[in-house]
Amino acid sequence: MKYKINFKDVLKSVAQGIIVINLEGYLVDVNDEFADLLGYKKNELIGKHIVDICPFNIPKYLEGDSASIKKKLEIFGSVQNHETQYSRKDGTVIFAEVNISSLKDDENKLIGYVTAVRLIMDRKSSELKLRESEGFLRNIINTDPNLIFVKHRSGKYIELSEGLAELFGTTVDVVIGKTDLSLAEIRKLSIIEAKKIRQDDLDVINTGKRKFIAEESITQKDGTIKWYQTTKVPLVRNNKADYVLGVAVDITLQKQTIDLLKEKKNELKTKNMNLEELHAALKIVLQQKENDKEELEKKVLSSIKNLVEPYMNKLKDSSQNNSQKIFIEIIESNLKEIVSNFSLKLSSEYINLTAYEIQVADLIRKDFANKEIAEQLNMALETVSSHRKHIRKKLGITNKKTNLSSHLKFFQ
Repeated sequence: MKYKINFKDVLKSVAQGIIVINLEGYLVDVNDEFADLLGYKKNELIGKHIVDICPFNIPKYLEGDSASIKKKLEIFGSVQNHETQYSRKDGTVIFAEVNISSLKDDENKLIGYVTAVRLIMDRKSSELKLRESEGFLRNIINTDPNLIFVKHRSGKYIELSEGLAELFGTTVDVVIGKTDLSLAEIRKLSIIEAKKIRQDDLDVINTGKRKFIAEESITQKDGTIKWYQTTKVPLVRNNKADYVLGVAVDITLQKQTIDLLKEKKNELKTKNMNLEELHAALKIVLQQKENDKEELEKKVLSSIKNLVEPYMNKLKDSSQNNSQKIFIEIIESNLKEIVSNFSLKLSSEYINLTAYEIQVADLIRKDFANKEIAEQLNMALETVSSHRKHIRKKLGITNKKTNLSSHLKFFQ
């Protein structure tokens, strides 16, 4: 028994929108569901071209972007689950999923197409919201000055910030889907660095524990090295803990500063060691100088004792004049004082006494009165007084109640 299907009845009974289009793209029939979907009456749609209601993604099935749809229709006779957009009568846009089938006559000749339209606004709205969220998240990632990335257990990049892509000298699209090792092979990263990064990623994924890397290097596209402090955490995606999320902070300047401080510290340590060695050498030199000075004093004293004193004693023994004896004693005393600390101190640059002032100071130290000093040195009494004032001034005891004789005795 043969059954003849009434196409009009089919259009009425189907619960989703149905369009019948001829080969030129004009609507020859639609059901009430499709008309209601677009806010038209059926008779308003009949005769319209598909472009009038589908201007965003024109399914002409004959040319342009729809060439693939035409090919599928020619090969398979239908196209399933194709997404498109329709313009409603009020101008709003709706999202739909269509199934397109070829329409043939009794002689199997192609006469048009039948399209079943199913509204997917809820799903599309969710997709749009997801895309907006992803776009918002991407903006956050790209705005963050730190390097951010997500990688799969396989080592492939799933997501990354533009800053990390720039570090490799390429773009985000190029890096996504690649591993650090493949980036190393195209000279975007050092192979040694890539292997180290890969091991750290696997440690985090396999243990499920956060990992803090205090210091790691990454070679940039120009060959220079930057240093980063990286935190990696396991990430669950699609109910699988097969991902790692990483955030790397640039610490290049901080590391350079620390390295410079270490270098300066080592330099200072070396300088201190050199100074200690110099100080030790100076101590040796000063000690030797002191030894030489003592040796010289001993030689001078020995010379005076052996070469001068015998003759001074003979002069004292042979002299009958008391005045001459006094002069001889003074000469003998002064010869000893020449090499003593007293003469050396009084003639130093710090005090800077003249030769006459030293003679006067020597006699004052020996408790000679001004008159006696004047007689011994054959100078006026006023001159002795004047020398006294100069000596007190140079010793810094002017206008002080300090006995000059007692003060000079401290120089011995």
